[in-house]
Amino acid sequence: MADTSLGWYVAADVGHGPISSQSIKVSDVTLSSAASTATPPLASGTYKLEPDYSARGFLRAGYRFTPNLRAELELGARPGKLIDGLGGSNAANLGSLDKTSIMANAIVDFWPDSGLHPFVGVGVGMVNAKADYRETTTLNGHSVVYSIDDSHMVPAGQFLAGATWDVTRHLHFDMTYRYLRTGSTHYDIAVLDTYGPSADPTTDSYTAHGAGPIEDHSLTIGLRWTFGAPLAPAAAPQTVAYQADAAPTVPPVPPAVTSTTASAAPAPTSVSAPVAPVTTTHIATAGPADSDLADVAGASDAADGSLAASTANRQHSGGKARPGVVQAGTKAGNSQAPSAPVTMAANDPASAPAPAVAVAQSSSTTSAPAAPVATQPTSSGTTADSDPSPLMTIPAPRRFTTYFPLGGSSLDSVAKSTVVDAAQYAKSAPAPRVTVDGYADTSGSAAYNLALSHRRATAVSNELQSNGIPTDAITVAWHGETHLAVKTGDGVRMAKNRRVTIGVSFTGAPKAHHRHWRRHHRHKKAG
Repeated sequence: MADTSLGWYVAADVGHGPISSQSIKVSDVTLSSAASTATPPLASGTYKLEPDYSARGFLRAGYRFTPNLRAELELGARPGKLIDGLGGSNAANLGSLDKTSIMANAIVDFWPDSGLHPFVGVGVGMVNAKADYRETTTLNGHSVVYSIDDSHMVPAGQFLAGATWDVTRHLHFDMTYRYLRTGSTHYDIAVLDTYGPSADPTTDSYTAHGAGPIEDHSLTIGLRWTFGAPLAPAAAPQTVAYQADAAPTVPPVPPAVTSTTASAAPAPTSVSAPVAPVTTTHIATAGPADSDLADVAGASDAADGSLAASTANRQHSGGKARPGVVQAGTKAGNSQAPSAPVTMAANDPASAPAPAVAVAQSSSTTSAPAAPVATQPTSSGTTADSDPSPLMTIPAPRRFTTYFPLGGSSLDSVAKSTVVDAAQYAKSAPAPRVTVDGYADTSGSAAYNLALSHRRATAVSNELQSNGIPTDAITVAWHGETHLAVKTGDGVRMAKNRRVTIGVSFTGAPKAHHRHWRRHHRHKKAG
């Protein structure tokens, strides 16, 4: 349904007046001619001037401030042909009683988001009442002529009610009822009383004073064209920028190299295939803060296949891992022999270094190629010096959405429940970041919608704070009629676009407190 545009408008209405009357209270009836013994044909009392059904016409210009409120200046014409007057003849062509009005109206539209909606209004202003009245009648054998030729400007008020059909965003069809009542209108009344023989009649002249209000009812239909407020350039989103904690800088990692050097002295062993002493050096891969280095196991024991326990030296600097050096254990042997294969055991497959390249060198005159170094995970635990301690899992970002009625910025019970859910989720982990973004549909001008989205975002932010979210954790932005959830044209009502979104994310606890948010795991010692 096309929406009601805000801003300036003009309108024209035509119709008719089914009921209209001028109540006149006559007083001060005075004989102005020579003294007469005749009874005055007009006595003091209350009379009425009643016009017949007649046309009505109105021109209006106004401004629509909100979808519910508009104000206008109205110029109206209410002509009337009199059919009854002071003499009670109830005949046509007794003259006219014309009312020209200029009124200032305030009008309230109900349920403007519906295509056909009612309205009521009130107006105050001035009415120029012009009476051109002449009635001739016969009373007790006398010919009596009543006449009024006078005009006065009097204050007036009116009540309006009706319905509007929004044909388009700019064009509206109005059906209006008006009730107008003026203040007391004063007239000078002249009366001529002629009687006696027709050859030599006698005429008495009287003057009188008449005053009373005018009441007028009218029914009209009309068209109203709304130009709309000047559209402001689309405003950039009013956001407050923030930067999450920087991830640790990871320096380039050189290829990991494991060197194996045989000792010049014989290394006695209790097995038939002695193994030369082996020194294993592992350059760990630098990773995010508090990541665990892989544990390295040294040379194998050929007799029972057991692995020497390794010690992982973890070093931290500013919350970042530094390369660690692991010294593998050695076994003494009775004879010199080429190096046996060396196995590196990683505690966690995910954190194990890339496959290493092994280089073996013997102190003897004959060099034998080193056996390849194999990298494999192990189910056995690390040594006592190992401290895996992975960080606590940070909850995933979530988005919540609240919706608003047309032109509204107050939270209903459903919207408040959504805000409570968002606040509880934000409090489920340390260091939350909450972003509140307000939006509007395309009804109204861009400037009005930008201010409306600001009010909506502010209402949600205040509700979050009342539910325990600190102010410095909330970022508020408002976008007006941009970034529509449902793409529409200009001037279209769309409930899904009248919304506020609440984004909840987490940056993690401050680095100085990381150790308080680790989950500690026990690892079995290598066998």
